[in-house]
Amino acid sequence: MALIIWCGTNLVFAGELSIGDISAFLLYMMQLVINFAVLALVLGNVSKIAGASSRVITMMQKIPGVNSRGGITIPESEIIGEIELKNIRFSYPTTTDVLVAKDISLKVEKNKVLALVG
Repeated sequence: MALIIWCGTNLVFAGELSIGDISAFLLYMMQLVINFAVLALVLGNVSKIAGASSRVITMMQKIPGVNSRGGITIPESEIIGEIELKNIRFSYPTTTDVLVAKDISLKVEKNKVLALVG
């Protein structure tokens, strides 16, 4: 920009250009520079999105080690009673010293559903 202003000033003093011509050229030049800056930001965001989307697709295609589709279904005629669990303790494998569940007891009656979430 400084070079353009310097050259433009010399051309104005030489009588080859008017101040209006230089001003119009500088305004067009600034618009062009701003548009290229916006384009660079957009292209940067597009590349980030492309990288993130490939990671999401990889995660979606991963087959979990735990069966999440269901297992063997027990026929209702074979269910004869209730399930009772006493003094349950649970910790994650990565932090065995931190108990997530400590001494929890619960009873599930026949034909009832219980979900532990967390």
